[in-house]
Amino acid sequence: MTENLEELYRKEKFQEIIEAAKELYADEGVYGFNMRALADKMGIGLSSLYNYIESKRELWYAVIIHYYSELESKMGKIANTHEGSFIDLVKKLIDFYFAFAQSDYKRFRFMYLAPIPKSENIGPFEKNYEPYNVFNALKKVIKQEISARNVNQSRVDINYITMYLFSIVHGAIITILELDWKEYYDEKRPKYWSLIEPSKFLEFSKKHIINQVEGIFSQIFK
Repeated sequence: MTENLEELYRKEKFQEIIEAAKELYADEGVYGFNMRALADKMGIGLSSLYNYIESKRELWYAVIIHYYSELESKMGKIANTHEGSFIDLVKKLIDFYFAFAQSDYKRFRFMYLAPIPKSENIGPFEKNYEPYNVFNALKKVIKQEISARNVNQSRVDINYITMYLFSIVHGAIITILELDWKEYYDEKRPKYWSLIEPSKFLEFSKKHIINQVEGIFSQIFK
């Protein structure tokens, strides 16, 4: 019983560490994301923090695993519960990915743009890390549809199709979020960015991406 309580306490404490680390990155950015700052934020000693996580690099992996688990769960639910056409499913996934990025820009930057801290040691989180890749999720959906329609896969390069769609979606998201990042001072922005309204560019991007999706797959499935 005592061991169970101790294990429960460690899990709860570790979750507190992850939540505090997420807040720390949001508040201080990549350069303020370190073990000393996290210990200070939590009001505990640095040595106590090291009882739960052994390095800044391991902390980075612990947070990134948490974020990707959330993304995987939500995208998987969309794909598994979808009823309707393949194009409608792709639209749902694209809409969700845009919304996921917009709902927490700093989370998105951490997942895709923050550099991995250097360390000579590889801890358990890094060893067990299996990244959830949006590319692979999209590829799986496309491959399933092509198989279901009995399309000759030798004439369809699924990897290139998937990478093209992922790149235009991901590129549009990065651009929109940079345009709409309120903490980025106007004088640091290229002047031509003032010509673009982020919300309008969002709708423009989604519309034309979907048009390209429909065009690509109408050719494949004809």
